[in-house]
Amino acid sequence: TTTTCTRCLRKAKCTKSSTPTRPQKPPGTSRLILSTIIGIICKDGLLLGAEKTVVSELSIAGTDHRIYSINKHIGMVVTGLIPDGRALVWSARSESNSYYEFHGIPIPGKVLADRVAAVIHQHTMQSWYRPYGVVVIIASHDEFNGSALHMIDASGQCYGYFGCAAGKERQMARNEIEKLSPKDHSCKEAAFELAKM
Repeated sequence: TTTTCTRCLRKAKCTKSSTPTRPQKPPGTSRLILSTIIGIICKDGLLLGAEKTVVSELSIAGTDHRIYSINKHIGMVVTGLIPDGRALVWSARSESNSYYEFHGIPIPGKVLADRVAAVIHQHTMQSWYRPYGVVVIIASHDEFNGSALHMIDASGQCYGYFGCAAGKERQMARNEIEKLSPKDHSCKEAAFELAKM
């Protein structure tokens, strides 16, 4: 029997490949890595956690950061495209510094979360921007509002939570957070449970 090549439509044997091959990505290019991230408000503080993912066997330990400090009272954890996460961290730090210079007080967590969400949403609405490929959890503590936790998804929606998770194992992590009831535990107790997730 004769076969037909799918590329050149010739019958019989063809020197061209019958199935097109997908080009391989060169090493070191940015890839979407969805590690699981978690944020919890406990009775005596806040916890942020990120799953350590191995990008390559040749990578140096500690170079794949997921948890960042925005200022003394705000932290951020990201999942998704690492360069997009770093760009949002720099944007959040810039917003925090400009708020402090203008108002003379540190930026509240809700205000920073709304401003970061506006930046993410703007990138989904304008055709000349590429949307950010990240999900962000912002944890803050100040003397007026206490502890606050906000999660911003890739479309720019921002919600406040007592405990939240995002990434590849988010549903399992959410179930564990609900079982834990973090408002009844200290940070030390919750950190032990968080490490087991």
